[in-house]
Amino acid sequence: MAKEPVSVPVAKRANSISDFCRQHGISRGLYYKIRRKGKGPREGHVGKRVIISDEASADWRRDIELIDD
Repeated sequence: MAKEPVSVPVAKRANSISDFCRQHGISRGLYYKIRRKGKGPREGHVGKRVIISDEASADWRRDIELIDD
């Protein structure tokens, strides 16, 4: 009898804007506001999707600690 392949969950390395907002406790409206000001995280584009990598999220968190307004 053949064994079923074992499915191993893959760690998510990037998030949608909605996931990013949920993880950081901000609204989508606030996300777009900070993005317009040039203070949002780096974004990647895959087709029509916008993704934010874990590295971009971490860099953004570091950067906002330095923002003084």
